[in-house]
Amino acid sequence: MKKKEKVSKISLQKLFAPKQVQIEMSELSALRNQLYKRKRVYFLIWRDQQLFTKSEPTQDYEDIKKATKDFVKAVGEKYADSSSIQGERAHSDGPLPSGWSAGEEDRTRSSSTKATEPVFMKKAKTDDVGFGGLDQDHYAECYPGGMEEVDATVNSDDEIDFSKMDVGNCMETISHQGKHYQKLLSSIALKWMTVVRLVDKVSRMRKLNWTENGSRSVRFFKKESQVKQSYNLIRPSPLECVLPGATLNGGQWIGPNGVVPCDGGNNQNVQCTVGSGASLSIHINPANGFLQPPGDGWYKCCLPTDCSDPSTNIIFANIFNFAQIESFTAELPSDMTVYPQKYKLNCVKIGYHSYSINIRIGSTALASYTNCYDPSNSCSGTVLDSSTNTIRYNVDITWDGMTVSSGSISQSTTGDQMYQCKVEVFDQPTRTRSVTVKVPSASPSSLTEVNKTATTITVNWTALDSSDADGYVVNVTSDTDTVQTIQVEGSSNNTITLNGLRGGTTYSITGRAYQQLLGPTSSTTRVFTHCQEEDIYLTYNGNCFPNGSYLWDSRVNAVTKAISCVLPGTSLTTGQWVRVADPDDPVDCDSNSASDPFRCTNVTSPATINFYLAQGLPAAQEGWYKCCLPTDCSDPSTNIIFANIFRFSEIESFTVVDLFSDMTVYPQEYKLNCIKIGHYQYGISMRIGSTALVDYTNCDDQNSNCPGTILASSNNTVNKTATTITVNWTALDSSDADGYVVNVTSDTDTVQTVQVEGSSNNTITLNGLRELTTYSITVRAYQQLLGPASSTIRVFTHCQHETYNGNCFPNGSYFWDNRVNSVTDSISCVLPGTSLSTGQWVGVNDLDDPVDCNNNDPFNCTEVTSPDASISIYLSPNQTLPADQEGFYKCCLPTDCNTATNIIFANIFRYAEIESFSTANLPSDMTVHPQEYKLNCVKIGYYQYNISLKVGNTPLASYINCDDRNDSTSCPSTVIDNNMYTIKYTVNITWDGVTVSSGSISQSATGDQMYQCKVEVTDQLTRTRNIDIKVPATAPSSLTEVNKTVTTITVSWTALDSSDADGYVVNVTSDTDTVQTVQVEGSSNNTITLNGLRVKATYNITVRAYQQLLGPASSAISVQTLPVNNSINWTLISSIAQLNNTQYRIDCLTTTDINPSNNVYWSVNGVMKSNSMYTSIDVLTYNNTLLVYPDPLGVSVNVTCIAMIGGVNYSKFVILQVPSGPPNSVKVFILGATSIRVNWTNSSEANGYVIEYTTGRVSRSALFTSENEVVLTNLSSTSTYTISVYSYIDLPSVNSTVTVLKFDVPSPVTSLSVSNVSTTGITVNWTIPSRDNYVTYYTISYTPSCPQLSSVNEIVSVAPHQSTTTYSYTLIGLYSGMNYTITVRAGNVLGGSDPSSVKIDTMPTAPTGVPTSLSVLQPINNLTWNEVDCSKHNGLITGYTVIISNSSITYSVTSTKRYIILNDLVLDTVYIISVAAVNSAGSGPFSDPIALLLHPSQSSQLPAASGLHSVDVMPIIYVFIISTVYPSDDL
Repeated sequence: MKKKEKVSKISLQKLFAPKQVQIEMSELSALRNQLYKRKRVYFLIWRDQQLFTKSEPTQDYEDIKKATKDFVKAVGEKYADSSSIQGERAHSDGPLPSGWSAGEEDRTRSSSTKATEPVFMKKAKTDDVGFGGLDQDHYAECYPGGMEEVDATVNSDDEIDFSKMDVGNCMETISHQGKHYQKLLSSIALKWMTVVRLVDKVSRMRKLNWTENGSRSVRFFKKESQVKQSYNLIRPSPLECVLPGATLNGGQWIGPNGVVPCDGGNNQNVQCTVGSGASLSIHINPANGFLQPPGDGWYKCCLPTDCSDPSTNIIFANIFNFAQIESFTAELPSDMTVYPQKYKLNCVKIGYHSYSINIRIGSTALASYTNCYDPSNSCSGTVLDSSTNTIRYNVDITWDGMTVSSGSISQSTTGDQMYQCKVEVFDQPTRTRSVTVKVPSASPSSLTEVNKTATTITVNWTALDSSDADGYVVNVTSDTDTVQTIQVEGSSNNTITLNGLRGGTTYSITGRAYQQLLGPTSSTTRVFTHCQEEDIYLTYNGNCFPNGSYLWDSRVNAVTKAISCVLPGTSLTTGQWVRVADPDDPVDCDSNSASDPFRCTNVTSPATINFYLAQGLPAAQEGWYKCCLPTDCSDPSTNIIFANIFRFSEIESFTVVDLFSDMTVYPQEYKLNCIKIGHYQYGISMRIGSTALVDYTNCDDQNSNCPGTILASSNNTVNKTATTITVNWTALDSSDADGYVVNVTSDTDTVQTVQVEGSSNNTITLNGLRELTTYSITVRAYQQLLGPASSTIRVFTHCQHETYNGNCFPNGSYFWDNRVNSVTDSISCVLPGTSLSTGQWVGVNDLDDPVDCNNNDPFNCTEVTSPDASISIYLSPNQTLPADQEGFYKCCLPTDCNTATNIIFANIFRYAEIESFSTANLPSDMTVHPQEYKLNCVKIGYYQYNISLKVGNTPLASYINCDDRNDSTSCPSTVIDNNMYTIKYTVNITWDGVTVSSGSISQSATGDQMYQCKVEVTDQLTRTRNIDIKVPATAPSSLTEVNKTVTTITVSWTALDSSDADGYVVNVTSDTDTVQTVQVEGSSNNTITLNGLRVKATYNITVRAYQQLLGPASSAISVQTLPVNNSINWTLISSIAQLNNTQYRIDCLTTTDINPSNNVYWSVNGVMKSNSMYTSIDVLTYNNTLLVYPDPLGVSVNVTCIAMIGGVNYSKFVILQVPSGPPNSVKVFILGATSIRVNWTNSSEANGYVIEYTTGRVSRSALFTSENEVVLTNLSSTSTYTISVYSYIDLPSVNSTVTVLKFDVPSPVTSLSVSNVSTTGITVNWTIPSRDNYVTYYTISYTPSCPQLSSVNEIVSVAPHQSTTTYSYTLIGLYSGMNYTITVRAGNVLGGSDPSSVKIDTMPTAPTGVPTSLSVLQPINNLTWNEVDCSKHNGLITGYTVIISNSSITYSVTSTKRYIILNDLVLDTVYIISVAAVNSAGSGPFSDPIALLLHPSQSSQLPAASGLHSVDVMPIIYVFIISTVYPSDDL
């Protein structure tokens, strides 16, 4: 534990304590106070590891000089040999003074000339030293060399930058006794031998201590500002710069005029003298006068070499003439959540005692003191050091984000705040120092809700650059109460989740960036938290409503007044509103009619449908409606909530409450509660049976003429003062209230609204009120919402100063001499809580002649000493007030007017006076147009007069022969005070920017409006009062669009001078409707971003300047906001021949105002898809991409790009069209061994066709064309191809009827048969092989069974792709009865198929051929003949007929053979024989006959018949051939 010793007991001795001694700051401060009182000076010297102290009594300035000289001399003589002087500091913890280093790095300069002793500045010991100016307090200090010095001095603005110089690079780390020490190798100290005068400086020392082993660490303060040395203090005594132990080798002083010449010469009076060792001193020779302005400024001393040597040692001193500003700093807030922000500006003046000083921002003075005189501290600064006249001046600043204010002074500003402190000494250079406070010039933009629950809201905004912000402050309010203010550190941190919020509450959220101070506030984002974390709920007008709520139709009749049905945590699919009475006819969100008067809008996520009345509600349509989410009401798993929407009024509930549970109490009491909702004019009754219990008629809720339930009642005044009122009320039960809200108004203005938490807290003191003011006060109870207001009480606050006739009067009140003409009618001037000493009343026109209370001059007065100092003045009885004595009088309390600080004025006048002429209700909200205000001229005094009010030369009101005693309507006015005849005349003014009008009177005006009120009393002075209302004379010019987004437009204009404008009003219209009117404060603020606009809407924008009123409007500009979805297009990115694998890219361009990952969705044929592919095209546009495929084929694809902003969906869609069907009449033709042709019927709707062909599962190929046919090549023969043809517009159709083609010779025909067989013809029938066979012809071959006949081939060409499956072909010209072999082959260009055969006979006819070569063979008389020609068989020969005849008989013989045996012939008889063939159809022609003569072996001559020939036969038979003669019966 450290032992503390009091500094006051330290004497002049060597302190080398074996134990630690610590002197705390508080002890040093206490010592300083003691020394001030005891008039003692305390000295401290640190030499050679030893601390010396001394305390001396002082009486005056000369004592201080002498004591200082003696003490320094004594120590110097004791240690004349300064070779052992060194600065040493233990390597210990704790904050280090600037200039010391705790690092282990060797920072020693590499100079062989570097000294091993500390260098210091000292005054020559032989001089007659003055003490007062050398209080430049320094411990041993280190500075860098050349480059650092240049950077610190040359590159500084107004002063040397010690933060760049004081880097501690002259320390060397050494090891000593196992501990680390820092050895000071070179340093310079401004002071003779580091003497410190503690009397004025001890409060800024840190501490000094010694460690137990004897090593020491000294921690002094170093004066934080630059070191300054007044020229007066080095005339003629020099300021010496010393580097102990070193030898001078060209050292030098350099000042504003370059090198100071040594040993003679003159450089603006400053002379240099070379001392022993390494020592240079400078001084001002009195003989040369004073320091001249060119020599005023920074000087540096370089030892032991000159300043060009980078390894030299350098120290700085500021030598100034008269006065200088030592520092100008700002004490800034660290907590950015406190608002408005308050901070201080500190300007420290040093030097000459007579001066003026001011601190300003821009051209606005915040503090200005003239003719300051430090010995008397006439300017009320804080004395830091009286010996050097070091005085600090403070200015308290309040910053509200737009305005810098100090007291009554304010200045609008944007961005960095630039302050200046200026010190002026007569006929001397003006000293100025500036400080800049970093303030963001812009607010964070695009403050947006990202997510929300019932208790949290997540917002983000566009981050500012790190050069424009260090972080952000997010402010959350509800109604007028601040809920949260959160500081977010880091310029890139632009998202925050606000926790701990209430469900179902509307919060207003703003953001500000901050650097050293807060910047302007962003536009407000309003977010309504979910009423609950889950389950469906209703909201309306920022409030949550339970299931079954009632809503008046006149309150839900606009899209902005919609009832919102919300299901948290879901996405909308097909939700709907349905009238319960007609569940099959849901509300059509996009149209309205008499039968469906509602419309709705929806939000996809969370599932929300906003429901509102789009036209009048018919009686048939009122009643219960239900909302179903996220699906429609037919889904049994959907979520449902009900609302009753009614016309005029409805009974929300009728219930019984306080029903008794204890049945032993009798009689029993309970309540009926009937709640009416809706129209405010109605009658209401409650009855039992036919007996009315209550019956109220002509109720009007606006007047509360029918008693309802008052939730908060009986508020009473408990106490009041001039500025406070304390009220209480009857507390409600905790079940009926969570707390209360007290509302305070004055006239129509709300003054305060205060929330009191807790149902039992029923008293509050309202502070900060105005005296002499009547306030109206009401109270409401609240639970989740506010209840009804209590009855109003009116309270009048106390006054503080003047009273008359029992009333309070403010400073500057007017009093008619006729009413203060007795002691009982005196004006009392009171100062509460004081005792009267020498107070007085003095006429302002004659300040040297105060009212003599005891003599008529013409006033007398009475005095009250206590408890409140009071002087009452009155006009002496029988005295009149001369005209030269009327006017203002002032009362001074509690002392006379020479010393009193409490003064109040009263005007005592003759006859009549204008008490005030003022404007009332001058608009503070410049967004309302036209502007309306009042002129109030208050006449006081004599009751007969004329009064007029005019603008320029145009009378606005003029009344003559007014007599206040009569209630005359000829001078319409308001009586304020009957006793004084204080009458207020009011003129209502309307200003439209061009014309001042009042009733039917109008006057064009440009610029300031000048009004005059005039009161005339016969034969008396005319009283006039004037008012000027500041109005800009010109409109802002060059109104220009700067930027625009989907919901914002930024415009700028040429700013007017601050003398011509206080700000601007920007008006935004769409068509004829006013959309926004925005007030921009500050004449230099000429840019505004208009938020909350509609997407892709055209707006007309004008701007007006304003002062007290609006000036003329600028010319209008027309600007259209950007669309959310700029465009949507599609691109085919793969071959359409890929069919259902064809890939289409959909590109949707959206604004960068939305987050594409969260706020852009896709709908593909009603199926929602998230957005995962997007790129930034430029600062305004994202390209969102979706890939789609035509699956299934034949279905059009409707792709909708949905962008959500501000809870509203904006969409664009594109439809990829498909044809109505595939192409018709697809046909395939084989062209050769490797190619085929496919064709089809063209379609007018198609853009082209895709042909797909496959060979089983082996391969698949596709191609596309815009023609109606295609040739497929490089095909493989003997393969079977499946061919499909698709048409397409954007997408392919379904495929055509599949065509299967066998790319080969056809297969054999099947079902070969014949029909229609005739004697000469046969019809051949067959079936085609199969549809995949390509057949272009058939070959029919038929071969007769007759070998003498050849085969016949017939080729039948056919068109391919015939719809028939069977063919017939008739063969004609055939032989009758012939057996034919018929063969059919199918064929194409590749060849014919294998044959298919059938055998068939033609129908027979009788043979047409005859047997030939009849002959008789012996010895058996065998008649033979040859076969009939087979081509003439005409059928199967079944036999023969042989006709044999002679002269006497003819007969026939049949034979199945080709011979017969002739028997029973008669010899020598001639026989005629002929043969005919026979088939099933009959007998054919007979052959040529032969004659046969049977002779016994001799010849005989035949009859000489024509045509008979004799045949020489064997001796018995003779045969004759008879040509061309057929047998007949005659033969």
